[in-house]
Amino acid sequence: MGTTNSPSARESSCPDYIICGCPVGHLDNATKCHVTDVDYTIEKLRGLVSDSVTGDQVTRISRLLCDYLREIGDEGYVSFDPSADAIQPIKHLPAVMQVLDFLARRSRGIDDYRAHLDRMLQLCSRPPLLKRTSESLISSVVMEQYFTLLGHLLMILPNEEQRQQICDAVDCLLIGRARLTNVAAVKMDFRRCAVENSRLPIIVVELLETALPKTYPMVLRLAFVLASVSYQCCYRMLEAGILNTLLTRMDLPYATQMHCIKPPDILLEGEEYPWDIMLLITNLLWNLMKSILPPRTLPENLSNLPSPKQCAMWGLRYSFKRHILHGQYCAANLRIRNDIAALILVGIMALPSWNLASSGIAEDIVDLLSAIESGSTKIWMEDVKFSDSEEDFFFKRILLMIIAHLADIDIYVFVMKKAMITPIILRIIRFCMRNKNDKGYSSSLILLEHAMHILSLLASQIAAEFVKRRGTLTLCAIVDQVVKTKFDECLAMIFARTICSMTLQGDALLLEDFRKNNMIPLLFNLSDNVLALEKLTMRRQRILTLLLTALESLLKKQTYVQQMYGERGVKIVTGIFVKCLYQKNEDSQVDQRLLLATGCYVWECIARCPNNLQIFLKAGGLYSMLDIIETTGYPVRCLYLGALTDMCDCTFCGPFLCTWRGADKKTGLMSLLASVWRQEEDRLGIKRRANGCIADPELPQMSTHQWTDTYRSKFTADVSPTIVDMLGSLQSKIFSILKIIERDEDKYEAVAEHYKILLNNLPTEDRITLCCVDMYLRLKLGQMWTELSRYLMQAGIAPLIVDAQLIAHMVQWHRSWGIFIEERQKKLVADAKRAEAFLEMEEFVRIRDSKLAPTLEALGEVEHIRRTTDRSYMLHKKDCQRRQVNAALSFPQDADVERCHRTFSDKTNVTVVFGQHQSIDSSHLKDLTCDLMELLPVSPPDSSSEKTFPVLDASGASGDTLLREDLFTDEYLIECLNR
Repeated sequence: MGTTNSPSARESSCPDYIICGCPVGHLDNATKCHVTDVDYTIEKLRGLVSDSVTGDQVTRISRLLCDYLREIGDEGYVSFDPSADAIQPIKHLPAVMQVLDFLARRSRGIDDYRAHLDRMLQLCSRPPLLKRTSESLISSVVMEQYFTLLGHLLMILPNEEQRQQICDAVDCLLIGRARLTNVAAVKMDFRRCAVENSRLPIIVVELLETALPKTYPMVLRLAFVLASVSYQCCYRMLEAGILNTLLTRMDLPYATQMHCIKPPDILLEGEEYPWDIMLLITNLLWNLMKSILPPRTLPENLSNLPSPKQCAMWGLRYSFKRHILHGQYCAANLRIRNDIAALILVGIMALPSWNLASSGIAEDIVDLLSAIESGSTKIWMEDVKFSDSEEDFFFKRILLMIIAHLADIDIYVFVMKKAMITPIILRIIRFCMRNKNDKGYSSSLILLEHAMHILSLLASQIAAEFVKRRGTLTLCAIVDQVVKTKFDECLAMIFARTICSMTLQGDALLLEDFRKNNMIPLLFNLSDNVLALEKLTMRRQRILTLLLTALESLLKKQTYVQQMYGERGVKIVTGIFVKCLYQKNEDSQVDQRLLLATGCYVWECIARCPNNLQIFLKAGGLYSMLDIIETTGYPVRCLYLGALTDMCDCTFCGPFLCTWRGADKKTGLMSLLASVWRQEEDRLGIKRRANGCIADPELPQMSTHQWTDTYRSKFTADVSPTIVDMLGSLQSKIFSILKIIERDEDKYEAVAEHYKILLNNLPTEDRITLCCVDMYLRLKLGQMWTELSRYLMQAGIAPLIVDAQLIAHMVQWHRSWGIFIEERQKKLVADAKRAEAFLEMEEFVRIRDSKLAPTLEALGEVEHIRRTTDRSYMLHKKDCQRRQVNAALSFPQDADVERCHRTFSDKTNVTVVFGQHQSIDSSHLKDLTCDLMELLPVSPPDSSSEKTFPVLDASGASGDTLLREDLFTDEYLIECLNR
């Protein structure tokens, strides 16, 4: 639905409605009017007006109209029968449409019909009423017919006031009133959806084409209402050719005096549109163009929208020049001039088919560029001056943006070259550089940025003229000015972006002229200025990225120039490495694009130049590269590993590779490469076991994407999933580095004796990974044989028996490498477990031989003596013992003495003194009829305590004797424990 994306509609100015003003002669029976059956009346009216015989009964039709209008009042037409029990086809509105069409055709000759028509047109401003909201879902067709009828009435009504009533009604229906309408009215969204699907937008375009100058503004306002509420209406009007009509009639004197004729180079005199009508035209055009601006997706019927006709572009050009001329006298014309310039820009952006070359608009815009620097131009032999006002600044900026957009199209490049645009752009650049210190710094900087962008787009296409006009020398002089003055981040960004864009286009003449005019040392100086700043912000990182990219393009395949600036390049690169690896708190996060640009420069200008590479190695650049590989992600690693491969192939890097250590000061080169390999396996979806061994012996190094392309997709003759997988893969680069190290094995062995590097003390996990690295090429060859076999099968090609056997044998042979890797890895795991068990056994033997158990016992005794000889410790333990004894001897006051005994807790810290024993009275536990038996002693019968303490007999002991004995035993036990 177009209304969902429609722009915000403006406020409506609907008129207040009046009560029905039926002729007095038809209002004599007021009682009858109040009891009129509305359904019967409207159906009767439809029957009368649709019949050619009864259509001439003016009195009867007028009376029925009066009754109907008096009955419905001000609420509007009813779309459904409110008294019906079920929803039925729309009843009132189709009849009302027939009556409206009848009155519009007959009102010219019959005065009675004019009053009824005016009243019904007033009611058209009110939305139709529904019995329930859901009825709007099935009333869309009738609503579309209703809006189509309103457009039809615009074409047949002779009275301008009545046509204005139609326009006001559409305005009220689509934009709404300030006060609330009836809750039963059709909702705004459904009304807008209905007008989108009606023929009203098409009818409006037809009216714009045929309207007289007097009625043209009224139709313009109606078109603006449609364009402001719905993009779908904009699409339908564009498809109907509204642009041709609006642009052709944009300048009234040209449209009336020289229709579809090339405009002359003189000012045509005549009546012009008022400034408010011109603003209405530009606003309508803006709404139309805004609906098709990117990134909005165009409907299929507009995808091939043709360019406006030649006469339409001529009308646009003439109106544009007229308002440029009048803009110096009237502020309203300034605004219209800027609006037209913006419409030209939007037009070529939204509809590339616009032809500005044949109409002369492109040439006029190039000529207007000189006014940016000189401040004046000529329009029809009259001088037009420009100031530093905001309106003129906006106009200049729009002109530059139009040129920048046209610079990609060959026909416009030819026009610009013919108009000698290069010196104009260079003068604008110098003008902006002179004025950048004035109060208009920001505006000059914006114009400078646009001019530099145009230069970067045109330089390679008109390189010969650019060199001839000494454009490179001008740029070098300005860059030198930027380098020698206080660092300006905005200027540095503008020139870095421009020079980078110009060098990346690869024009040999332009690159040679840059080298000839010493652009390379200027870029190095600018890079030094950026690195010398304390903070490395994100924008400064972007400047360094652009500068390094430009330097790489200038130094590419220039061995002599690379050697000339080798030390400066290494200094810049190592400085960037230091800034990125050792960041300060105030620095921004490292931009990965800066690391990529630095890596490209190292690969192109250092790794492939032996002299520069030696300087780079001595400066410690290789250590920084490995640090970056350890800490960054896939894109940077891929680039840096590729550069490292060429470095190792170009020269012997053993001392640096052997002595590098990671952030933990333990990780070596091999561990780093193994770790990167495992992370690459995770990225590709290659499965591993928990111990690092391969999980699929059949396809141990095939990624998920490669497996899908190999076994699920159809092969083509020019694409190999294996080769595609190897391109951009870290695994191929790691394999190459290890094979280069194996190639220089003798040199590395000599270094190993001094540095103790590479495979020494390598963790088991890394050794397991290196098994896959070592067999990488063979596994990939096996995958290629598998692809060949499947391709022949899919193509239906049956090879010879010998060839088929060879292919099957090669596939099987290469798959056996997976089993070989698995066995090797299992052996490494088993060896690691045995080594771990052996180390544990050695440790156990060492502990046993050291006789630590007796030593620990002796140490415990010494610790016990130390604790027990401490007085505070002794007092504390005595207090604890006393509390424990008292707790065991505390009997309740009402307890039976015969039932109380001294049974201590098993946790009480007491010992038997002198082998004493005690007897426990348990006579109360026995039958009273039984004879009393002697208590058994607690201590052995041969205890010496029998001589010291008599046996305690419960039958002969008294309470006092037991109490004294308890106190004595308590004190005696405590004293004995403390001895």
